[in-house]
Amino acid sequence: MRKLKIAGLVFLFVLAATVVWTQEYSRLRTVISVQDLTTGQPIRHGETIHGVDTIQVTVTTNGIDCAGEIAITALGTTGAPPEVGVVSSPFTIGPATSNSFSLSPFYVGVLANGTNDWKISTSCNGAVPGQFHFERFEFFVNTNPE
Repeated sequence: MRKLKIAGLVFLFVLAATVVWTQEYSRLRTVISVQDLTTGQPIRHGETIHGVDTIQVTVTTNGIDCAGEIAITALGTTGAPPEVGVVSSPFTIGPATSNSFSLSPFYVGVLANGTNDWKISTSCNGAVPGQFHFERFEFFVNTNPE
């Protein structure tokens, strides 16, 4: 009977530790950062830049390993779909790689009216049950003098 009680207590201890560990490590967070390589300045979510510049996009986690995908879209021209895919790439953030993933730099173009709306979204899935995160980022380009 005593062995059964000890086994029950051990089981409860292991179960409690597993629940605490899962809750602690399931808080995956990702951050999208965009660097304007032409000006050397970061671009903030919702910001309007005024040049047709080269940018670099980086996804970083809060130290939790994950695998995911990034998608970048911009407005299409007349006769094209309203939103067109510009870049799409799978990525892995983890011990075999690093704590972040960066796309190769690319050029942000504008439509004939001198404007565009760029949207970036990521999804990243961790190893622990319930461990995933989605993030989004949007910025605008307007080359028209004000």
